[in-house]
Amino acid sequence: MKDQGFRLRTGRVGFFILSVLFAASVLAQVYIVGAATFVNPANWAKHIEFVHLFGFTIPLLMLIFAYIGRLPRRSLIHVMGMMLTIFIMYFTANITSTQPWAGAMHPVIAVVMAGQSMANVTNAWNLIIKNKREEQTK
Repeated sequence: MKDQGFRLRTGRVGFFILSVLFAASVLAQVYIVGAATFVNPANWAKHIEFVHLFGFTIPLLMLIFAYIGRLPRRSLIHVMGMMLTIFIMYFTANITSTQPWAGAMHPVIAVVMAGQSMANVTNAWNLIIKNKREEQTK
């Protein structure tokens, strides 16, 4: 029974930490774009490289921790939604040469992704608090 509580806590805390890391990475991407736009265009390469570090890796790890922590289905759906948004980001970045309007959507979708990631952090935190309350009442 104690192992079950440890497993749930580990999964939920890991999910929360990854959620924070993903949200921070999205904000870092926005900063890098600002640096590319206003400081030095060479920073575009950093923008492209950085997304490969966190883009799909962190959400995949989040899915694993969601499973370990037995998070509700909505948490899994939320992560899948973030992964879909990442895919759309790649799509809009790479189809710009033939569909310029899609490239213009890229920053708009980035704002959506930032909102998704912040909501995910809040949800993950609430699950940790809920888990802690349940443990205290036992």
